[in-house]
Amino acid sequence: MSLMSFLEKSADRESLRAYQRDRWGRLGGETCVIELSGLAANNSKVFRDRELFRPDRIKFIRNKILTCNPSFVVMYGVRQKKHWEEIAGSEFPSNCILPLRSTILAIAPHPISYGSKDAFWTKLGIRLREEGNRS
Repeated sequence: MSLMSFLEKSADRESLRAYQRDRWGRLGGETCVIELSGLAANNSKVFRDRELFRPDRIKFIRNKILTCNPSFVVMYGVRQKKHWEEIAGSEFPSNCILPLRSTILAIAPHPISYGSKDAFWTKLGIRLREEGNRS
C-alpha cells in the first residue's frame, strides 16, 4: 500500500493483489524484498541464531542500498531499530524517516503487527514521496 501511494497508483484490494502476485520482489522489478535475518522459520518465536550472520547481512544490505540507490527503503520492525541504524550509518529521528544520499529510509512496524491499519501504510507512502520531492 505504501508503494502504491508513493507511486500515486490505485491501492484498492484487487490492484494490491495483482501487484503482489505479478511484481512484488521480482527479479528486474522495482521492489526488493530482503530479510535482516535470512534464516527460515515459521515465525519469530522459533529459535534460530539470528545473530550468526547479522554483521555480514548488515554490511550486505547497506552496500546494496548505497550501490543501487533505491528511491526508498522500508525497514519492518521497530524492535530492530539498532540494526536499521547500523545499515543507515546514522540514528533515525523521531519520525523514523531518514535520508541517505538519494534514498529515503523509513522504519515501520511489521505489517502483521497488532493494530496495523491501511491508513498508516497509505500515509507512509505519501510521506516518503514528499520527503523524496524535497531532495
